[in-house]
Amino acid sequence: MKKLSKNIDKIGFYLLSLIIIIFSLIIGANEKGLRVLPISILLLLIIIFLVCKKIIKKDESLFFKNKIDISVFIFTLITILPLVFKTYASFSYEIECILKYTFYYSVYVLGRNVINKKENINSIYTIIIFTSLIPITLGLNMNGSNNTFTEIIKYFNIGYNYNFKPGFTFGYANTMAIYISLCIFLSLYKIYNTKDKLEKFIYIGYSLFGLYIIYKSYARMIVLLLFILLFIFFINKYKNTIIKNKNKIFIVSTISLIVILSIFTFTLSTSSPMYTENDSYDTVLNYKFKKNTKYKITVDMDLLFDSTQNEQLNNSAFNIKLVSVNKYYKEKLIYNKFFGNGHFKNDIEFKTSNNTEYIKMYISNNYKGAMQINNIYINDEEYIIHYKYLPVMVGKFINQIKVKDKSIVERFYFYKDSIRIFKKHMIIGNGGNAWQSLAKQNQDYAFSVKETHSYFFELLISFGLIGIIAYFIMLINILMVLIKNNKKEEKNILLYALGILLIHSILFDFNMSFMFIQIITYILFACILTDSKKDKNINKKYDYPVFIILGVSLITYSYMTLYEYSIINYYLPLNRNIIDKRLINIEKEKINSKKKLDILKDTINKEPYYNQNYIYNTYFNILNTSKLTDKEFNSYYNFIISKIKNINPYSKYYINNLYVREKIIYKSINSLENTNYKNKDKYIKELKNILVKEHNKYIKYIKDIDRNDSEQYVIDNILRQYNKMYEEVK
Repeated sequence: MKKLSKNIDKIGFYLLSLIIIIFSLIIGANEKGLRVLPISILLLLIIIFLVCKKIIKKDESLFFKNKIDISVFIFTLITILPLVFKTYASFSYEIECILKYTFYYSVYVLGRNVINKKENINSIYTIIIFTSLIPITLGLNMNGSNNTFTEIIKYFNIGYNYNFKPGFTFGYANTMAIYISLCIFLSLYKIYNTKDKLEKFIYIGYSLFGLYIIYKSYARMIVLLLFILLFIFFINKYKNTIIKNKNKIFIVSTISLIVILSIFTFTLSTSSPMYTENDSYDTVLNYKFKKNTKYKITVDMDLLFDSTQNEQLNNSAFNIKLVSVNKYYKEKLIYNKFFGNGHFKNDIEFKTSNNTEYIKMYISNNYKGAMQINNIYINDEEYIIHYKYLPVMVGKFINQIKVKDKSIVERFYFYKDSIRIFKKHMIIGNGGNAWQSLAKQNQDYAFSVKETHSYFFELLISFGLIGIIAYFIMLINILMVLIKNNKKEEKNILLYALGILLIHSILFDFNMSFMFIQIITYILFACILTDSKKDKNINKKYDYPVFIILGVSLITYSYMTLYEYSIINYYLPLNRNIIDKRLINIEKEKINSKKKLDILKDTINKEPYYNQNYIYNTYFNILNTSKLTDKEFNSYYNFIISKIKNINPYSKYYINNLYVREKIIYKSINSLENTNYKNKDKYIKELKNILVKEHNKYIKYIKDIDRNDSEQYVIDNILRQYNKMYEEVK
């Protein structure tokens, strides 16, 4: 029986390792929705493992070994409350969120049952470190047209859009950098706790490679956190040596600091031409521009091109644009001109706007070749565009220090908007991924981000005060165990590894929206609690209710899997793509109008903020052309009018979207006038009142050109048409 017990734990450990590897392969799938097929299979294997272990070890509690396990379970249960009390902003997102957290919990339970000794923790560290190479390898050259693994990425649909910062298959450089930072700390543990020289060399090499990836990611906050935590780590590691040699260290540190500052000061005063092989270059001009003021910028540059290129480009070889950016980051073109080829030195005169915060310069080479910017002068004062002895990324960062950093300032806007969303349902929350559904209703200006850039605020708006309290009770209890066991090196390193991940995720970014990062986090939580001597079986009878919960979750996952792969062909709005397909075809379907309207009603109830204009337009089209009884007609009209009254436009500052909503109401009024229903005048009056009230309420957002998403000529056109509708129905 003992042999069987050991073997079952080994199987469970292999399963845990398999989960890490699989999710490192499908990282880029997160944005595209829940990958229910692999999750269904893995959850089934976890349940089978736990059932087998329960049969072998009848007297052992699988789920509740101590009070912390209860707190993890309670937090998982809280994710269900928005569904129970129907406070969710999106039914499909809430269902997906429940299933995700149920899966995280099952992985945590698996870890608690198989990571039961130091050797297991060491092995998990090794797996986490080396699986980090999978997204890096798959994502090689993702910014190029010929990705090494293009076909694999396309086949499994795991790729994200890519920008100049390498996020690899994460598609987001900050999350890639924070994951590598965590792995660097785990590598440090390996370096200090192995006697094998080759192994030390491998982990040192990995750490240096990881630092290079982090540097290339341009993740400034992560670099700062990593530097601080590495400093604390080494101080703590060598504190006895430091205390013994404190006088020498103080002298050496002081001299080193003076030398470094001197070198740094010298580098900031030494410039050189800026050479780039790219065919475009842009920079924020770090200069104190005043509003409504004339300026002169002198640009001295060379285009490096093949003389056999098309001569037609001689007068338009390159283009220089200047863009004024206001405090809401809306850009306004203030200078745009094409110039000839070869060497160029010319003055560019322009005037700032009345809301200019800073100026961005864009230079593009239409020969698709390299460029060299020799000098730039602003009002005859030299502007250093490239520091001779500093890397380009470092120089770019220094040039933007005095400018209000967009990524930092915008986060404060996100958090402010999150508070507004939180107030909607403060206790229970607005359900999974509430930001995606509600952000545009509450934002201060036109921006489009899919995440709130803070796990704290994500929890707050999704699960309310109950959720945030439950999470921090769980987290604090786990970290208290870690702090008490910090004499054990394999656990002490987790203070730094989890520290950098949790600090950055909770305060600054959306790393926790990636399933892979959450899975790693819950596995490391299980590593912290590995101490079988202190675990107590609270009550083994509670295992069976949890088995039922996991079973229901598995059935739901499986049901979604079958539907996703077209084995079942009926309506279930758990996936946005499924909703879209049904909405596109609903008017063509061979079912009666009443059935079509019922489907739309169900969609509006479950997804009130999703694709509003399309759904409203479809609903009114079907309703106003259908043969319904007066009673049915009244019922469907009462429903849609109540919804429009209570559900604000999806976005206030995306003014075209706002105008389309009002146009739908206007068209519906005209269509309704051609029907023969008894109460049509009543509904015409109600729709007119809605349009008038919404015009008076939202016209200010259209006129606020500093914050909305459109150019002046677009705004003028929308205002003209909007006011015409308003005057007709007023």
